Amino acid sequence: MNKLKGATIAMGMLAVVSCNTKQGTGSLIGAGGGAIIGGIIGKLAGNTAVGAAIGGAVGAGTGALIGRHMDKVAEQAKQIENAKVEKVTDSNGLEAVKVTFDSGILFATNKADLNASS
Repeated sequence: MNKLKGATIAMGMLAVVSCNTKQGTGSLIGAGGGAIIGGIIGKLAGNTAVGAAIGGAVGAGTGALIGRHMDKVAEQAKQIENAKVEKVTDSNGLEAVKVTFDSGILFATNKADLNASS
């Protein structure tokens, strides 16, 4: 049981330290939410600890994947010319990336339409 407590503390410390990115935050939120839901399901199935462990692992992995995708989108948006990138929170309290362009026209002008049929 001491090994389980040690591993739990180590994972918690690692998650807290890595929260400077959306991937770290997603991992932490996913692990907590997954452990709670897994514990509830595990209790109904007869083994709370196993359910919480599996739920935490699945939640952490899923949260990390979603967070990594959000980090990647934000990084790609920063590379676009004349774009303003900002982190916003919606009415549900969820974080998102907002990209605003200086111009509403983002396509080449004075070009022939290559898809037009003659």
